[in-house]
Amino acid sequence: MVKNDVLNPHKKEVSSYTFKNIVLWIAENNTQSLFHERSLLHWLHVALGALRVALNTRELPYYMIPDRNLMAASELDEEQQSLWISTIKEMINEGPRMILRLPKIRRALIAHPEPFR
Repeated sequence: MVKNDVLNPHKKEVSSYTFKNIVLWIAENNTQSLFHERSLLHWLHVALGALRVALNTRELPYYMIPDRNLMAASELDEEQQSLWISTIKEMINEGPRMILRLPKIRRALIAHPEPFR
């Protein structure tokens, strides 16, 4: 949802595969007990931070072949890179409210707010 609804890439600057690799690296580097329903927003925050670093450095090791850089083939220009990094920083600074940027989640919260309070 972050890729499609917030960043909205026009080419293959980032893909769902980029996001999957970030999730795999996070899972690899943290114990399973840290992942539960109440920690979802924390891990979203961590993943956005990792994406910001990957965009800024243009480096993200491929999970299956760590020597391969997934960002090497990115068609990301400097203007878009700067815009996305800024957007991600804003989302991180918004804290849990960042999920309101995601239309599907926002609609779910409006329709059924009680479980999320």
